[in-house]
Amino acid sequence: MKINHRDLTRLSRWEVFQLFADAIAFAVAAKEGKSELYVTVLSFLQNKFNVFDDALVQEKATSSLLPDAEEGRDYGVRKMFSIATEYADFRVDETKETAADIVLATFKPYGNGRDIARMAQDAETGVLTNLLQDLEKEAVKTAVETLGLTSLVTYIKTNNQEFEKEKLSQTEEKARFVAGAVKTARTETQEAFKKFCETVNALIIVEGAEKYETLVPQLNTRIKDGIDTANQRLERTRAEKKKKEEAAAAAAAAEAPETPETPSEMM
Repeated sequence: MKINHRDLTRLSRWEVFQLFADAIAFAVAAKEGKSELYVTVLSFLQNKFNVFDDALVQEKATSSLLPDAEEGRDYGVRKMFSIATEYADFRVDETKETAADIVLATFKPYGNGRDIARMAQDAETGVLTNLLQDLEKEAVKTAVETLGLTSLVTYIKTNNQEFEKEKLSQTEEKARFVAGAVKTARTETQEAFKKFCETVNALIIVEGAEKYETLVPQLNTRIKDGIDTANQRLERTRAEKKKKEEAAAAAAAAEAPETPETPSEMM
C-alpha cells in the first residue's frame, strides 16, 4: 500500500488548489498518533499551501488578464514540444520526422516545453520571444507548417504578447504581486505535497500500513479524481475546438461560389 503521487501539471490552478485543500484536510484528520516526522512534513505542506492561497486571493483582486495569458503560453509551449517529440519517431512519414527534428533543434538552446513553462515570468517572456523569432526562420517555419503547428505558434505568440502588455499595464502596487507569486507558490506547494506523499510511503514501510489504511485510499482517490477532472476538461476543450473548426469549414464551403459547368459537362 502506498500513495500513488502523479504529475499534477495538467490541473488548472483552481483544480490543484482544491485537491491540496482536500488532501490536507484528510491528512490533518489522520494526524492523531502519527510520528513527529509526519507532523513536520504536514506542517510544511500547510505553510506552503497558505502562501499559495494568499497568492490566489491577490491574483483575483487584480482582475487582470495576466493569469490567463500566462497559462495560455505555458500550455502552448508544452504542447508544441510534446507534438514535435511525438513526430520525431514517425516512421510512416520521413518528411514529418525531419520537420520534427528541425523544431526540436530550435527548442534545444532554450530547454524543453515543460522547462520553459516552469521558468520565472520574466525569464520565460524573454525565452519565448527569442524562440518565436527562431520559429519564423524560413526552414523552421516550413517544418512548423509540415507538422501543422502554425496555429499553435500563433497561440503562444498571442498569449506571450498579451502577458507582456498586461504586465506593463500593472500599477506599481500590482506589479509587486505579478512577480510570479502564484506560479512560484503552486510549484512549491506541489513539491511539498510530493514530499509529504514520499514521507508517508516511507513511514508505511517502517511503521506498517495499519496507521495509514484510511489516509492512503482517500489521497489516491482524490488524486485520481483531480486528474480525471482535468483530463475531461481538456477533452471538452478539444471537442469544442473541433466542433467550431468543422462549423467554420462548413460555413466556408457553403459560401464558396459554385463552379460553372464546362460545355463538356453540360453535354
